[in-house]
Amino acid sequence: MYTANPNPVERVNGTHKTMMITYNEENHKTWDEHIYELTFAFNTAVHDFTEECPAFLNLGNNPEIGHSVHRKKGKAALITKENEARIAWAMRMENLSGIRDKANENSQRVQERKVQNYNKKRRDVTIKPSSDENFEARAKSQRYSYPTCIN
Repeated sequence: MYTANPNPVERVNGTHKTMMITYNEENHKTWDEHIYELTFAFNTAVHDFTEECPAFLNLGNNPEIGHSVHRKKGKAALITKENEARIAWAMRMENLSGIRDKANENSQRVQERKVQNYNKKRRDVTIKPSSDENFEARAKSQRYSYPTCIN
């Protein structure tokens, strides 16, 4: 059975290219100034087939922008709610394996659907060495002698 194996690096590069074109509408020469924002947007975007963002699946939480206002406000609240945060983190880590399993199942389901679409018109062909088709092909090929000289 054939399974399509796309190149994930090319897919990510194509996504980044589209994001750069959309983000830098006027001046495409300044794409490197915004690469961190684009990577952050890509890592925090919820994917259709996993129904989670890649950063959450890998790290267990959604990342924040380094200079965000919410982060500064959160530092003061974090000091008072340190124990609650530890408990919440432990619960999140327990649930993370279930979330990863669900994302894996969603990914498998999407891949199976794509394989079915790809192999929709494919027929299984098995040729045995002593089959009639080979005999007919051999009989037809013996009628001609190659190479043929043309004068």
